[in-house]
Order: sequence, then structure tokens, then C-alpha cells
Amino acid sequence: MKNKKALNIISQLEKLINLNNVEFENLNETLQKFNYEPIKFFYLSLQIGAKPEDSTSKLLHTILLDILNKKNVFTEIRLESGGFADFRIQETKNIPMQIEIKPLYKRNPKKQN
Repeated sequence: MKNKKALNIISQLEKLINLNNVEFENLNETLQKFNYEPIKFFYLSLQIGAKPEDSTSKLLHTILLDILNKKNVFTEIRLESGGFADFRIQETKNIPMQIEIKPLYKRNPKKQN
């Protein structure tokens, strides 16, 4: 059952990534393409003007928790170099996986509602 959920989330994420842009005038049409509620919330947050990188970060955090079913997904972790990683998945103390994200979309102010 868990694998079916993960496969569905991955399938929904592939649809999301394959969209070149989102027209908010047709947002209901776009939302109908998805059955994973966090993706729908992602689009709604962009529609009301949320920062694309923040919306992407929240979506990825939810996906990581849903797919990996782990409690050890941490956000905004200071690196030894002085910077920050958006996410760290701490499997073992010695070998963490660090992820830096970028927004999936850029806002076009000319087409903004």
C-alpha cells in the first residue's frame, strides 16, 4: 500500500515538473490534473502571491515526509562552509543527504493577477 502512495506522488510530481507555466486564469483546469492535495495547495499558494521558493520548499518537505515516511527530514541546516542547505535527511550521523532547492516556476509580473 505504501508503494502505491509513493508511486502516485512521484507520478503527480512528474506532471508538475512537466508543466512549463501555470496560467492562473485557468487554475481550476490545472488543479483537476492532480489528486495529491499538497500540489494543489502549492498552486493555490502561488496564486495568492507566496514566494515560489518557499512554496516549493513546503511542497518538497511534505513529499519527503510522505514518501520516505521519516521524521528525520530537517530544514534550513547550517553548513560547515557557513551557508545553509534547504533540507537534510539524516539517515546516519556520518552520512546525511543535503538538498538545495530552487523554485519550480518564476513569477511573470506582467501576467500577475
